[in-house]
Amino acid sequence: MKVNIRTKLLLGLIFLMALLSIAVMIELFERPININFSSITLIMIILFLISAALGLFTWRSITNSLHQLTKGTEAFSEGDLEHRIRVRSNDELGLLADNLNRMAENLSQIQQTLLLQSKITEFMHEGVHLARTSDKKIVYANPRIEEMFGYEPGELIGQHVSILNAPTLRNPEETAAQIMTAALEGGFWQGEVHNIKKDGTLFWCVGSVSVFDHPDYGAVTISVRTDISERKRAEEEIIQMNRTLEQRVAERTAELKAVNSELEAFSYSVSHDLRAPLRSISGFAKIILRRYRSELNEDAQQLFDHIVLTSNHMNQLINDLLAYARMGRQAVSRSPVSLDEVFTQAIDNLADHVTEKQAVIDIAPNLPDVYGNTSLLHQIFVNLLENALNYQRPDIPPQITVTCQTGGNKVTVLVADNGIGISPEYHEKIFGVFKRL
Repeated sequence: MKVNIRTKLLLGLIFLMALLSIAVMIELFERPININFSSITLIMIILFLISAALGLFTWRSITNSLHQLTKGTEAFSEGDLEHRIRVRSNDELGLLADNLNRMAENLSQIQQTLLLQSKITEFMHEGVHLARTSDKKIVYANPRIEEMFGYEPGELIGQHVSILNAPTLRNPEETAAQIMTAALEGGFWQGEVHNIKKDGTLFWCVGSVSVFDHPDYGAVTISVRTDISERKRAEEEIIQMNRTLEQRVAERTAELKAVNSELEAFSYSVSHDLRAPLRSISGFAKIILRRYRSELNEDAQQLFDHIVLTSNHMNQLINDLLAYARMGRQAVSRSPVSLDEVFTQAIDNLADHVTEKQAVIDIAPNLPDVYGNTSLLHQIFVNLLENALNYQRPDIPPQITVTCQTGGNKVTVLVADNGIGISPEYHEKIFGVFKRL
C-alpha cells in the first residue's frame, strides 16, 4: 500500500500523543499522592486537543478527496466525460482520481471516434443496415438506405431483412438466408442483389455483407448496398444495341450475299452472253479485212479497222469487269511486299505505252517494304500510272513522279503527274465503277 508523507506525519503525531498519554497515566499511578493534579489535567487537555485537531484535519482531507471522487463518478455516469476529478494528493485516493481522469479522457476519444463514424455512416452515399444473425431482424438503418427503399425514418427497424429482397427464382427469405449463411461461413459476402422498394419498384444493388459482434445486439451482419440501376439500364441498352446490331449485320450479310449472287449471275452473263456476239463481230470484221481488204476503199478499211479496235477495247472492258467482280469475292491475303519490285513490274507491263507517249517516270529510290496483297497493289499502281499516261495535256509528254511518306506504322505513296487532273468535286467519284469524269 502506498502511503504519502502527510499521512505518515499524521499517524506519527497521533502515535506520539498516545504514547505521551500512556506515560502520563503510568506516572500518575506510580508517584505519591501529592501530585499536582491541575498540571496533569492541563497536560491531558492539551494532548487531547492536539490529537483532536490532527484527527479533524486528516478526516477533512480524506472526506474532501472522497467528495471529489464521488462528484467525478456521478459526472462520468451522466455522460460528462470532460469533467476532471481534482484530488491533489499522492496517496491511493490521488492515484484513483488520476486513473479515473485518464479513463474519462480515453472514453471521450472513443466517443468522438464513434460519433464521427456514425456521422460518416449517416451521410454516406451507400445504404447501410445491421441485422441480428439470431432472428434476421434489422436493428439499424442509415438514412440513405431508408431513402433508397422508400421507407420513413425508423420504419425498417424490427423488420425481417428479407423485406428488402425481390422475389426471383428464390423467395426473399431464401435469398436472405443464403446471403447470411455465406457471410457467417466465410466472414464476408459480395454480389448483386435484386431488390424491391416499399412501393413495389424493382431495382438492382451491389451488396457487401460482413459479420461482427455488436455490444448491444450480439452477432450482427452489416450490409452495405449501392444502387446500380443506372448501370444495369446501360448494360441492358448495350445488350439491346448488340442484338439490334447483330440483326442488322445479319440483314446486311444477307443483302451482300444477294448482291454477290446477282454479281455472279451478271458475271456469267457478261462472260457468256456478251462475249459470244462480240467475238462474232470481231471475227467477221477480221475475216472481211483479211479476204476483201484489197477490194475495199480507204474509208471502208478504216471503218472495219475501227470495228476491230473497238471490239478489242470492249473485250478488255469485259475482262476488267470480270476481274473486278472476282476481286470482291476473293479473300485478301497479306504478306510483306517490296514497293520497288511492284513499280518495276508495273513499268515493265506499261513499257510499250511509256515509249509511245514519250513519258518520263521518276520513282524515288529505296521505297520501303509494306504489308499487303502483292497483286492488288500491283493492279492499283498499274491503273494510276496508266491513267497518268492516258490523260495527258495536248502536245506535252507525261511527267510522272512516285514518292512516299512514312509516318508511324503507315506508308503513303504519292503518284503525281502533269496531266489534265481531276476537279475537286469529282474526287469522291473517281473510284466508282464505270465512272468517266
